[in-house]
Amino acid sequence: MRPGAFLVNTARGGLVDDETLALALKQGRIRAAALDVHENEPYNVFQGALKDAPNLICTPHAAFFSDASATELREMAATEIRRAIVGNIPDVLRNCVNKEYFLRTPAVAAAAAAAAVYSEGLNGGYYATSGLQQAHSTTHDAPHSAAGSALIVPPPPSVVNPSPVPTVPSVHIPPQVGLQHGLVSSKSVGIDTYVLLLLLFVLLLLIYVVVVVVSVSIV
Repeated sequence: MRPGAFLVNTARGGLVDDETLALALKQGRIRAAALDVHENEPYNVFQGALKDAPNLICTPHAAFFSDASATELREMAATEIRRAIVGNIPDVLRNCVNKEYFLRTPAVAAAAAAAAVYSEGLNGGYYATSGLQQAHSTTHDAPHSAAGSALIVPPPPSVVNPSPVPTVPSVHIPPQVGLQHGLVSSKSVGIDTYVLLLLLFVLLLLIYVVVVVVSVSIV
């Protein structure tokens, strides 16, 4: 690189020699440097040849962070889950880490089971129809496609019959004695009330007489 150049590395850490870069920064042959990837990650900026290098910025493999990339990662995860559900395991998945487990089941039986449950055009095509898209990584090799696929079809849910509603026994309340035959009427109730009031009046009158007699005797 010509003297006074700026070095930016967002590809692979092994492309830049740390000791040579540190010497070039100290001598001024490299004006400044920005490193997002390193040979060993996570990278400790307080150790190694670059710890005393001037005009250096190191970021933790985060140069791709943005609102668009965060949305893309979420969509990619949802797409991978859908492709796994429809039986495209593991040959068309980008980041399948346990392909050996899925390859234990015969691919033909798994593909037939997937075709019986899900249609091939469900929510769009597969990688197989649009070309295999490899994941982009600056520190790891691209995943290798493997032949065969498998699908573990979950058993159909069992039908749960609703519990019978318990029946509440009917309670028979017998009619009050007298009401059934019409022996008690509103007229009889009114007479009883009149008699009760008369007795109460007589009682109050007797109390008044007793009080008067006692008062006279005292005087």
